Amino acid sequence: MTTIEAPAHALPPAVQDDAPPTREQAKWLQAAGQAWGILRLLAATARALVTPPFAWRGEFVDQAWSLTKRASIPAAISAFGFGYGAPGVQGSLIAELLGDPTRVAAIVGPATVREQAVWITGMVVAGVAGTAMCADLGARKVRDELSALEVMGVDPVRKLVAPRVLALTVLMPALGILVITVETFAILLANLQVTATVGGYFEAVNRSFNTIDLVANLVKTTLSGAVVGVICCYKGMNAKGGPLGVGRAVNQAVVISFVIIWVLNYAFNSTYLGAFPGAQAVR
Repeated sequence: MTTIEAPAHALPPAVQDDAPPTREQAKWLQAAGQAWGILRLLAATARALVTPPFAWRGEFVDQAWSLTKRASIPAAISAFGFGYGAPGVQGSLIAELLGDPTRVAAIVGPATVREQAVWITGMVVAGVAGTAMCADLGARKVRDELSALEVMGVDPVRKLVAPRVLALTVLMPALGILVITVETFAILLANLQVTATVGGYFEAVNRSFNTIDLVANLVKTTLSGAVVGVICCYKGMNAKGGPLGVGRAVNQAVVISFVIIWVLNYAFNSTYLGAFPGAQAVR
């Protein structure tokens, strides 16, 4: 007796095991693969930083100084613009209508220390320093310099990635303090236009945040620096397609870094405000 087999297109989807993934499935698989690659690079970078040989020390100093020169002035300008605008001018006018212009300083803690200083610093560092790192590594990738290093027995992660990630991780908290300082004085400058006093302003600033807020800011900026560094290095080391591919990698690195910074800030704030309810009080 002969058996007639049904054609493959007549089988239900569950039976067609060799069917190619759809475009939507392919996008999710690619995103998952990139996430896994970023996590692997993060683990390799951490291992390179704590295990000998410590070949990254000289490069770390060079990268830290270079990134500081690139990012410090843009961070200060952005902080002044954000502080002088809505919190400074508009906040002072609202506080004056309420009868106490110095009370605008109460927003320095919840607005500047908790929120703006984190994502202003993160976006400036990602847009200025992160793009430079990604473009540098991407150019090395498309010119096969990374492959040449591996042939010579040099680990690109230990030599190139680890010092850059460490430089961004250390740079972010320092720039965060710079952003807080500049934005505080920018709000003061706007506040003085409505006949407030310097002493009353700084007295209200001191009451607007506590030690927990400062520690949380340092932790968030440190984590943001590490995340931005790893993402930008990963995108640069996996760039392909010549100069056009390097530009595409830089664009993707910046967009992903922005999203991760906002998500990390929101998740961290939700966690530590839930753990320390006293930080939610308006002082």
